[in-house]
Amino acid sequence: MAARLPGASHRYHLRLESSPFAPGTAREAVARCCADWRIVELMHQARTVVSELVSNAVEHAGTEIELNVTLRGQFLCLAVRDGSPVVPRVREPAPHDAAAPLDIRGYGLRVIGRVAHSWGAEITPDGKVVWATLALPDRDHRAGPL
Repeated sequence: MAARLPGASHRYHLRLESSPFAPGTAREAVARCCADWRIVELMHQARTVVSELVSNAVEHAGTEIELNVTLRGQFLCLAVRDGSPVVPRVREPAPHDAAAPLDIRGYGLRVIGRVAHSWGAEITPDGKVVWATLALPDRDHRAGPL
């Protein structure tokens, strides 16, 4: 029998235009969620993951983007929906060119894979959703409920 995640205790939704500003806006939104939901210990990881997810949507889909942030039990779930049905795949990183230090590519999903508890993608009728979960550390030491 598969384990079921508990219902969401907190949810946040944001629509973003596909623009160079979208990853920064998503990072700020996730940081606010982490602060408001008292899970600041995940802020850095969540900002890193959402930045990669949204950057990929901007670069590869070029469509409107929807960000959903959900806290379910011990997991922070980040989901990015875009209008492209092309599922992301882990690619070999481009060779490093010292003359073009900002052109290092192919590390986004590898970063997500290292930071996130799990991640994946699902085709939808109007595009896809790429998601990642981050596990909350043991909260026994924390004072008071969320």
